[in-house]
Amino acid sequence: MLAGLLLLAVLATTVAAKAGIPLGGIPTITIAPGVDLPMQGLGTWLYNNSVAKASVLSALELGYVHIDTALIYGNQVGVGQALKESGRDRKSYFITTKIPGGLNASFTQTSLEQDLTQLQLSYVDLMLVHYPCTMDAKAAGESLLFFCFP
Repeated sequence: MLAGLLLLAVLATTVAAKAGIPLGGIPTITIAPGVDLPMQGLGTWLYNNSVAKASVLSALELGYVHIDTALIYGNQVGVGQALKESGRDRKSYFITTKIPGGLNASFTQTSLEQDLTQLQLSYVDLMLVHYPCTMDAKAAGESLLFFCFP
């Protein structure tokens, strides 16, 4: 019976995601005005581009809506290819990515632009500083504002 309920839940989520219902019915938490973070997602750490592409395509077909990646993972080209090939509407999934910490303003901006280029997206839903070790918060903050409020 449990297996049947799980299958039903996956099928319902998949149908909802394909029908364009926002975030496929996955529970979310509001992290900022107008930004709802799905509480389930696919992480892509330790995947190369080909594994990331295959995994993201499979996850999206199963109804996943949240994909997590990072510039340092070296797999965002594969993630971007999967997003494009999925045929899903951009608003039907949530993308989290990360930039390295310790960057000045120009390197922060370059990293953000590289993220968008590799992912083949005009925006991401959540951009994080991967490890803020020696981060110049003022310089990075200025660059982040450029991408959040163009």
